[in-house]
Amino acid sequence: MTNVAVIAAILITGLLSASVSEQMAPSPSSGPSGAPDCMTNLLNMTDCLSYVQVGNGGGAANPDKACCPELAGLVDSSPQCLCYLLGGDMAAQYGIKIDKAKALKLPGVCGVVTPDPSLCSRNLQLSL
Repeated sequence: MTNVAVIAAILITGLLSASVSEQMAPSPSSGPSGAPDCMTNLLNMTDCLSYVQVGNGGGAANPDKACCPELAGLVDSSPQCLCYLLGGDMAAQYGIKIDKAKALKLPGVCGVVTPDPSLCSRNLQLSL
């Protein structure tokens, strides 16, 4: 290959790499600084899905053994993320339908004290 072709190939490869890197990079959060990563927190509660999910293996009479400690951890670390779970938008984006009545019963079943769900404001953040 000629020098021009080699340089062009290197430039194109560099530009493609930069473009892919920009597309793969996480976008800055639109939420307030210090806002919790609710997606990660909710993913840590997957053991509760068998109890609160509608269909797809959901609808169990009792939550899995690991569910209640996961709920307690969420309440301790990021209680405002409960609003996202109850709001249903986040779960629905991933094709998960939550039985809100069972989700509201979960703290009682687990013996975990949670903030009152009425504290969830329109923007799905607890006003603590």
